[in-house]
Amino acid sequence: MKMKFGRIIIAAVTSVIGIACLFSFYIVNNPKKKNRLDITFADKSILHFWGTDTSSNCVSFLLTKDKRIFYYCGKFSDAEKQTLPQLRETSFEKKNGLSDLLQSIDSFVILRIKKLEDEKIRNNFADSTYKKKKWAIQGDYRAKTILIKTDSGAMYNEFVRVVDELKLLNISKFVNVDISESERLALRKITE
Repeated sequence: MKMKFGRIIIAAVTSVIGIACLFSFYIVNNPKKKNRLDITFADKSILHFWGTDTSSNCVSFLLTKDKRIFYYCGKFSDAEKQTLPQLRETSFEKKNGLSDLLQSIDSFVILRIKKLEDEKIRNNFADSTYKKKKWAIQGDYRAKTILIKTDSGAMYNEFVRVVDELKLLNISKFVNVDISESERLALRKITE
């Protein structure tokens, strides 16, 4: 009787160890889904790929200290130092903030992707077809290019919030670029 009891204990312990090994093998080889939004930046050469004239079709966002966001339409270069960009301010607030501004700026893309999503549900077409059509909409020459620029006072989480808003609204033409000296001067005039 003691012999059978010992074998039963050994079999039970071996089974528990085996199950633990299988469970740990499963955990190691099947990590959880990511609970974050991956940030991927477009290569700066992609602007040429889309064939856009970024001087008239872009909006620059300048992130500064104290969660302040300034923006202006068009492209501004340091060669135009006599005329500083005309900066307007927005915020991260839900009403009349960054999200509403982005929706009004790039309504061309947002409305067409919404129609495409509805069409996908109605017609039940393949994901590959949906992705191709979505890419075509986002790459259209009429879609705005968003330039994100930060000064030394901006916090990283503010930059991430802007990128999150862009991703949520399906705006894919955005680039992180350096702030120019003229833009710094325009910011100093407003913030001081």
